[in-house]
Amino acid sequence: MGRVVHSSDSSVAADVELGRHSTGLKSLGLTIAECYEEVGLLLLFLGVGISIFATVVFTLERDLPATTFTSVPAAWWWATTSMTTVGYGDVRPDTAAGKVLAFLCILSGILILALPIAIINERFSACYLTMRVKDAAARQSEMLKRLARGSVGGWAREGREEEA
Repeated sequence: MGRVVHSSDSSVAADVELGRHSTGLKSLGLTIAECYEEVGLLLLFLGVGISIFATVVFTLERDLPATTFTSVPAAWWWATTSMTTVGYGDVRPDTAAGKVLAFLCILSGILILALPIAIINERFSACYLTMRVKDAAARQSEMLKRLARGSVGGWAREGREEEA
């Protein structure tokens, strides 16, 4: 019925080759290259916030009998999913203080993510527009060269043959 396609090195190379011709992928790469400081600050702020919230929630929740915060890495997982607003629900605080801390964790995650993402989005839009304009100019230049050579669609050659 259907065919199973296996990934191989040649398909990865084909994906990379396609990326060279995709304006969106080129713009994304250029944006990341231009915004490495903002991306670095975003990761730094997230890392610091996750570490602080994980430590505090573990301290608040660890003495409960049926707690899901059995270790600092488990609390780190909770803080990561909460700050990035994924929130799987597999680990959650049970105390009132833990729930207030969860609210602050989620709120700070939204604020930390919102500022750099807006900057990165603006740069991506500018890069994308620039790449589209450059691609259109390159296509137009190529078409003008082909037109000058008389090789566009064969109609220029036919006209010359009729004159002779």
